[in-house]
Amino acid sequence: MFLQYIQGFRAIAIVIIVAYHTLGWFKWSQNKETLNILLDVFANGTVLFVFISGYLFQHLSSNFNYRKYLNKKFMNVILPYLIISVPAIVYNVFHKNPIEIYSQLEGTSKIYQVFWFYIKGGAHINFVLWFIPMIAVYYLLAPFFFQLIKYPKLYFLILITLPLSLLVHRPDFPNLNLFHSSIYYLSAYMIGMFASQHREKIEIILERNLSYVVTFTISFFILQHALTDHHGNYHSKYIFAFSEGNVDWQFLQKVFLCFSLLGVLKRYEKYVTSTIKYIADISFAIFFVHGYFLFLFKVLTRWARIEGNFFYWLSLFILVMLSCIIFTWIGQIALGKYSKILIGAPSRHGSGWRPNSKLLILKQSIKTH
Repeated sequence: MFLQYIQGFRAIAIVIIVAYHTLGWFKWSQNKETLNILLDVFANGTVLFVFISGYLFQHLSSNFNYRKYLNKKFMNVILPYLIISVPAIVYNVFHKNPIEIYSQLEGTSKIYQVFWFYIKGGAHINFVLWFIPMIAVYYLLAPFFFQLIKYPKLYFLILITLPLSLLVHRPDFPNLNLFHSSIYYLSAYMIGMFASQHREKIEIILERNLSYVVTFTISFFILQHALTDHHGNYHSKYIFAFSEGNVDWQFLQKVFLCFSLLGVLKRYEKYVTSTIKYIADISFAIFFVHGYFLFLFKVLTRWARIEGNFFYWLSLFILVMLSCIIFTWIGQIALGKYSKILIGAPSRHGSGWRPNSKLLILKQSIKTH
């Protein structure tokens, strides 16, 4: 069954991720409080992405076949990743000297370096792609996750994995430790599965108590911002290093946000417009390419980092989003049915963006007469 409000969730998730990444384009020496607020609002949007991945895995698991599942994920996620990564890997391996940044590549061949960048994902200029090798680990673990669906009592493991996420902390930038990131986001994936498996009960609870849930989420954010000295992602070079604090409050805040969004979007799902659906449909394509546009803007401005403020950041965020949407829209037209496997966006025939229905009726009327 198609869940329209989940489309709204996917659109919001990619907006939050792009909004966060544009913050790093500026320096904020004179507007630190503005930066701190924006960091706490938009940091670790990856939790939303992982949550919805787990949600959809459970929702679509009724006819689960591991071989078919892996084949579909390879065609729809891994293959576009391999293709989209090419410009970044070529730039880092053949234009730059990667050994200057990553000493562990000393004495290795170019072929080895290419494979190394593919496995690490975010070690090159399109740094956001670290997410794909990590989510691929979850694809391989699908039989384990399917056991949770068959035996729901196993969801008690969330009582272990969630505290683990709060204490492990997110891997430091650039994200090179695949094991670290996979452990860190595991609870978000499992919580998403749990929310889907108990969707009807959770939707009733959220519907009856939505105002309390949203108020709690907002209050948690305010308290987190006011009472903690650290703002944004809690990075850690090693597991349990605690270099930026003991508890990853940012992760917990985004988990609460997931349930608030589920409740709000379910109640107001009729307001999920065709534009929002289209952004949701192409969310993976936006994710794949927005790092390139950020890099392009840095090149065009000759790497100058101007002083940031809310309006400069908002302008750049809108510019990046529009650039990604236009690029994807053109790619869908040019690539046709191959757009899904080449850039991660469904063909225009399969996307959620449709012309106004009144225009379609008028066009059909003209043809009839």
